[in-house]
Amino acid sequence: MKKIVAWVLVILWCGVIFYFSAEDRIVSHDRSSKIKETVEKVIVKVVKENGIDRNIRVRLEYYIRKTGHLLEYFILAVLVFNALWVSGIKGLKLYSVTFYMSLVYASLDEFHQSFVPGRGPQVSDVLLDGVGVAMGILLSAMLRRYRGHHIKMRS
Repeated sequence: MKKIVAWVLVILWCGVIFYFSAEDRIVSHDRSSKIKETVEKVIVKVVKENGIDRNIRVRLEYYIRKTGHLLEYFILAVLVFNALWVSGIKGLKLYSVTFYMSLVYASLDEFHQSFVPGRGPQVSDVLLDGVGVAMGILLSAMLRRYRGHHIKMRS
């Protein structure tokens, strides 16, 4: 049952990524703008300034969009890693299959965007997705190692 749930989560998350990628440029921009406005409000409260310079706003939206890419694929890698783990894949094969499955999906996602009005594929996004994948694998490996070590200490 764990195996089925793990793979269903992977498929659902791939669906979420596909959904976001299917949004045209305007819808995607509006989503980023709403997040940016929320972040700006927090920054203004923390920094206690009356406003944020326009150049900073433009850069902020860029970083929010790129962080979104990183997080999408960070989460995908964690889910794929777990699904492979509960499916009995271990060792170097676990890391490499997680990395390649996630990166292939990132590449297909960018290809998919070439069919969406106002959007297009960018190699830099796939590279950033790869960073998110690597971070997800690293965290997953650390958690597995800690969990294994913690369980051994309890025995």
